[in-house]
Amino acid sequence: MNREALYYKDIKEFDATVLSCENAGEYFRIVLDTEGFYPEGGGQPSDHGKIIGNGQEIDVLDVQIEKGKVVHYTDAPLDCGHVHCIIDWDRRMRNTQNHSGEHILSGLVNKKFGYNNVGFHMDTQSAQTKGAMTIDFDGVLTWNELMEIENKANAIVVQDRKVSVLWPSKEQLKDLHYRSKKELSGNVRLIEIDGADLCACCGTHVHTTGEIGMIKCLSIMNYKGGVRVEMVCGKDALDDYRKKHELLQRVSRMLSSNIDTLEEALQSQRREKEEREKKLGSLYREYFMLYKTSRKWVEGVYLILVENMEPVQIRQFCDFLLRETCVKTVIIGSKLSSQYSYVIGTKTGDAREIGKKLNATLNGRGGGTKEMVQGAFLSTKEEVIKEVKAMDPMVHFEE
Repeated sequence: MNREALYYKDIKEFDATVLSCENAGEYFRIVLDTEGFYPEGGGQPSDHGKIIGNGQEIDVLDVQIEKGKVVHYTDAPLDCGHVHCIIDWDRRMRNTQNHSGEHILSGLVNKKFGYNNVGFHMDTQSAQTKGAMTIDFDGVLTWNELMEIENKANAIVVQDRKVSVLWPSKEQLKDLHYRSKKELSGNVRLIEIDGADLCACCGTHVHTTGEIGMIKCLSIMNYKGGVRVEMVCGKDALDDYRKKHELLQRVSRMLSSNIDTLEEALQSQRREKEEREKKLGSLYREYFMLYKTSRKWVEGVYLILVENMEPVQIRQFCDFLLRETCVKTVIIGSKLSSQYSYVIGTKTGDAREIGKKLNATLNGRGGGTKEMVQGAFLSTKEEVIKEVKAMDPMVHFEE
């Protein structure tokens, strides 16, 4: 860890010299004589930015420490020589706000519950909310307990407490109680948030807690015997709030409601939907009974083709006919848009085998149990009739 690195000094632009440039397939690997771009580490993603030199402007897409060197992955090569570098400061500040916010939250959890942060990732794709941080604790928290911690964390932000960087000697380190995920050697860099946390860290941090902005926890879930918390801070928290507020406004307008009465409006819609489904179910049961009584049924295989009947209804239809008539096997297809949703039910044999054969010839997909399978055919009515009759020439066809 280089305590003199420029990425620890809030420098947005700097001059450097390209020492080497190698083709790495899809990218190029550039080594500079100056450490200004933050390399990925400590759960914090690397800086992005631009390098300008020899009349070219290339993008820095990733920065890694490899064999003790800071390597910049770029979208184009550069000759060795003098260059000017510009850090994507918006990205740096978002990462910095999030990292410092995480320290406050993790420190408070550790102090109150004794749990350790055993896994930390920023801007992770595994998060339920895109771009959120995930923090894994080795103990179980409830949502209410997390909200209590969140309130305390935001109070510390409002108090604008000092955030200090310490480089203690080995002797000084022995007398300090600090958080750390692993055994450390060499220079140890500690981040101290006044009265809130002391933690070993190689990441970038704010100077006072007021620079963090809002700290917002988004979710909590059980994970590996502890919990995983998703959270955002600062600009990311503002963006998350704006996105969700705009979504609430759009949904409110769709329901002719306002945000304060949105839940009530949704509950009303759900009740209306349930009532419609109840009435529809009653009508379908009447239809099934009329269909049954208007026809003479014999043992055998039946192919029934209808239109605009949803998968749940054709399954109920199939169940009804198998239960209320003497038929042995029923294949029901319902034309929906450009495909036929189907259900195959049987009292004898294996519905999966029938479905497998028809899927192969009718460009279909689906599955289920020995008694019943469900899926869809991307075929025409004529093709369905033809293939079912080819499978069983004695099939009874109904519409």
